[in-house]
Amino acid sequence: MGDAKQSHKHSEQEMQQKILMYQIFQRQFEELRQNLLAIEERIMELDSAKEAIKDIKKNESSDTMIPIGGGFYVHGTLKGKTIVSDIGGGVMLDKDPNEAEALLDAKRNELESIRKQLEKDAEKVANEINSIAMEIQSEGTQ
Repeated sequence: MGDAKQSHKHSEQEMQQKILMYQIFQRQFEELRQNLLAIEERIMELDSAKEAIKDIKKNESSDTMIPIGGGFYVHGTLKGKTIVSDIGGGVMLDKDPNEAEALLDAKRNELESIRKQLEKDAEKVANEINSIAMEIQSEGTQ
């Protein structure tokens, strides 16, 4: 009779451990999903910037709205075709439109690579979640 109790206790511990692993994988999956959304948003920003540069290349000067933050804009006129790039640490560099487009393409390619890796990681975690869920379900019906 002692063996049956010990076996039941061991089985309960295994179930609790599986439930804990399931929860950990769920949190990891949610984190990966949030990271994917952030990457996709950044890619869209880069695409939008590239379109803006294409428009600048077409027109020598044009009226536009310049964002000043918080959803506010000022009307302005673009003069020339120099693009200012924030390269980090508060350092700004002037780029011609072609250089700026190349820089945007390089950043986009890097983000695409990260996105693909995150998708692979998310798929692995989702498979783990499904596997553990099936184990929990099959043990729960016994």
